[in-house]
Amino acid sequence: MAKKCGKCGAELPEGAASCPACGAKVPESRGAALFTQMTAETEHWRSRQKKELTKEQKRLRRLIVAAALAVALAVFLIFFLQPEARVLRAIRMGRYEDAARIYWSDAGLTERGSERIDQAVLETAERLTTQYAAHELDGDAAARDISALSTIGRGGERLSDVVTAFRTLNNSQMHMIEAGQLVLTGNYLEAREEYLLVDESDGDYAEAQQRAKQCLADYGDSVLSEADRLIQTGEYADALRTVIAGEERLLELEYYYEKLDLKHRSCAALLGEDLLKRALALAEEEDYQGAADLLQAHIYEFALSDENLISACDQYYLRARSHDVTAAEAEAKVLFAEGDYAGGFALLDALADDPEIPADELEAAVARLEQLFAQDKLAEAEELFGGVRENLPGAITVLREAMRLREVDEIGAYWDELSLYLPYSLASEDYIEKIGVIFRSTSTFEALDGTDYDEGWIWGDNQSELSFRLGGNYDRLNAVFTVRRDDDHQAAAYFEVSCDGTTVYHSERLEHWQTAPLEIEIPVTGCEVLTLRFVNDYNVSTTEDGYCYHGLCTPVVTKDLPEA
Repeated sequence: MAKKCGKCGAELPEGAASCPACGAKVPESRGAALFTQMTAETEHWRSRQKKELTKEQKRLRRLIVAAALAVALAVFLIFFLQPEARVLRAIRMGRYEDAARIYWSDAGLTERGSERIDQAVLETAERLTTQYAAHELDGDAAARDISALSTIGRGGERLSDVVTAFRTLNNSQMHMIEAGQLVLTGNYLEAREEYLLVDESDGDYAEAQQRAKQCLADYGDSVLSEADRLIQTGEYADALRTVIAGEERLLELEYYYEKLDLKHRSCAALLGEDLLKRALALAEEEDYQGAADLLQAHIYEFALSDENLISACDQYYLRARSHDVTAAEAEAKVLFAEGDYAGGFALLDALADDPEIPADELEAAVARLEQLFAQDKLAEAEELFGGVRENLPGAITVLREAMRLREVDEIGAYWDELSLYLPYSLASEDYIEKIGVIFRSTSTFEALDGTDYDEGWIWGDNQSELSFRLGGNYDRLNAVFTVRRDDDHQAAAYFEVSCDGTTVYHSERLEHWQTAPLEIEIPVTGCEVLTLRFVNDYNVSTTEDGYCYHGLCTPVVTKDLPEA
């Protein structure tokens, strides 16, 4: 750079003694003046010494200089040319491979070892590790240098802790790098885990802890963002699921994020409104069960406490159950029309096991079906009967089978009514009172004319009686009086019939030789208690008279059919 005049500032030519502009003297530089002064003084001193030194002094000076050079050479040889010194110097200069080469090339040094070298190796490795932890040294370079140091002396033995610490730091740095990559891809929770793996010895430890905490907030924000996206597309349930999952994950990590709590509530409200609309649409199509299931499923999944949702769900369930009853009744009527009454009743009976079915509605539906069933069966029986006695058994069979399927009062009453017109046998009926010796016929009773009778009573005691309760339900008594005796002795007997204590019939005299049975038909209209009495003039157990049997066979009461 060109010099300038200290007075006027004009540039000075090289070597100028004065300023060409103002004429001011250019001062000599301090260094040059000092050099000139030192040179003059030195020359003056030297000239004096030359003049004053004697021969003895000169010889002594040479000896001193020689001794100094010898000492210097010895020091050089000891500290600079010895193998141990060369190794230490190479370590200080960072030439670790050279240090290892020098060390292992000297057999004496290798054999005896060197504590100084081992300590230098350890200190240097620790320093490198510290520099790496503080990010003052590249990881690859640090690893290469520590590896080289481990080959010097007993470095491989003494550096185990240092190597372990370095590896820990290296892994820590890898966790830090991986965490950063995960943050960039939005994997905040995974990034947090990586940050938490950063070792306390790492210079990034404090920053890693702070970033780990920030990852939780970043994760919460990402959940909010995803929930907002789902809300925009109307996917409220998925939005709520996303928020709940985020909340649960953060709470597991002992982190409460207020924004997620607020979003949870807003998503639940939006979902509730949407569910009510969707349920109403299903109800308008009479799919009440579907509406109730829709609400119930979401109430259960998300633990929704909205009273409107819960109330609507309950109402739809009730309507669904009512609809089940209505649908079952309609289907049962179709089966009735096809003659499948059992299948129709089974549809409604199955609903009785459901506690949520409205009991009153089910009972009413069953009653309507039973009424329809009764109408059908009564009509069928009436049509079959047609006022003809011979058709009574068939009509009663229809009613009996109907009662087996379903006991309906109307059917039972008509069955009882028609049954009254059937002939009612007293041969097997239990009596209400018996007086005297009378036997129920348990085998064929053969009359004198050879006719066999399977039903009836055998009489043998004078004034013996049988009484039956008719209840005023019958109009006629039909029976056959027969007689049989083992010998030809004369024996006679009579039968009497009484209604409520009044005799309404007295038979003709029955002799044992009479061959033709006596058939009778007696009016018994309004009779409450029917009594059959036997009157004879012999003793059934008289040995010398033999045995005489009189039989009242096939006793039947009948109700007259109403006039058409």
